[in-house]
Amino acid sequence: MKKKYSRFRELWAVPKYKNLFKLAGWAIFFALIIILSAIPAKEPNNVNKPDFVSFNKMKMQLRDSNLTVTYQISIVTRDEVEAYLIEGTLVDGIISGTLVINEEMKRLKIDEENVYVGPKGKEEISNILSALNLIYLFPKNIIMIISDNSAILRESDDKKIFSYHLDNKTFSVYTDESAIIKIVILDGNVTYELEYQIIN
Repeated sequence: MKKKYSRFRELWAVPKYKNLFKLAGWAIFFALIIILSAIPAKEPNNVNKPDFVSFNKMKMQLRDSNLTVTYQISIVTRDEVEAYLIEGTLVDGIISGTLVINEEMKRLKIDEENVYVGPKGKEEISNILSALNLIYLFPKNIIMIISDNSAILRESDDKKIFSYHLDNKTFSVYTDESAIIKIVILDGNVTYELEYQIIN
């Protein structure tokens, strides 16, 4: 080791070799800088970036998912406002939950053709929602209406509300970063405010 060090000192004393050593040192330094700058910086693993979900994908998720639903529906006439509140789940094409109308609560089950009222296992067909358009209570029908018809579409500036005008009806679709959370339908004197949450 001492021999190598003394040999280095001898070469260092010669100006020609001293300049070569310095040049080699600078070359190694710049090579390391170039190599380190070419390596991409890793982002921390704990940073959660929200995944972008397209509006079309949101529509498909709403159409195909089981949902928790809260529906507030009002019918405005000259004399009064009749209000309906439906809360429950939409699973496999059937809404099960409760209906509050005129401060009275009833258990109900709804499919696309009928409304059933009564305790579980003893439901009877009812016309309690005859003033409403039942197809609007099922998101797949709304998605089909706004997708299949030539509706006039307007987007909000923040791309979170999509409004469709079709046959004197307005469909406003509200979204967050990943899903459709609410649809408001204005159909004549009836307003449907339909809120959804996907069941995971």
